[in-house]
Amino acid sequence: ILALMVFAVMSHLYFWDVWYSYHYCAARLKGYRRLSSPAACYDAFIAYDSEDPAVNEWVLQELVERLENQKARQFNLCLEGRDWLPGQPVFDNLSQSIQLSKKTIFVLTNRYIKSGRFKTTFYMAHQRLLDEKMDVIILVFLEQVLQKSRYVRLRKRLCRSSVLEWPTNP
Repeated sequence: ILALMVFAVMSHLYFWDVWYSYHYCAARLKGYRRLSSPAACYDAFIAYDSEDPAVNEWVLQELVERLENQKARQFNLCLEGRDWLPGQPVFDNLSQSIQLSKKTIFVLTNRYIKSGRFKTTFYMAHQRLLDEKMDVIILVFLEQVLQKSRYVRLRKRLCRSSVLEWPTNP
C-alpha cells in the first residue's frame, strides 16, 4: 500500500518531467533533428478567447494599443481576426501563426484555459519550444486562473520569467 501511495504521489508531481524526458529520448533515438524555422513575420501571436467580449476588448484596446502603437518600439502582432486567411482551416492558420511569430502570448482566463483551442495552441507552441530549444511562450493572466492546471504548472516550472499577472505587473 505504501509503494502504491508513493507511486501515485510521484506520478502526480513529476508527470510532465517524465513525459517530456520520454518523448525527448524517443525522438533522439529515432534520429529526429530540429526543423529550420522560417524567418518570423510577426513579433508575437496573441492567443486569447475571442468569443469573450471583455477579453476581446482588453486585447484590442489595451494590449494591441500598447504594443503596436508605442513610439519607442512598435511590435508587429498577429491576431486571429485580423491576420488569419479566410477559408483556411483553423488548425492551419493556428500553426502558421505560431511558426511565423517570434513569441506566442497567451491571454488567460478561467474559461479560455478550459477550452480545446487553448490546449491545441499551447501544445503547438510548446512543441516549438521543444523543437527549437527557444522560449516562445508568454502567459498573461487576466484573472486568477486555475493554479492547479497542468498547463500552468508546466509553464511555471519551465520558464518562470515569462508568466505575467495583469494588472499586478503590466
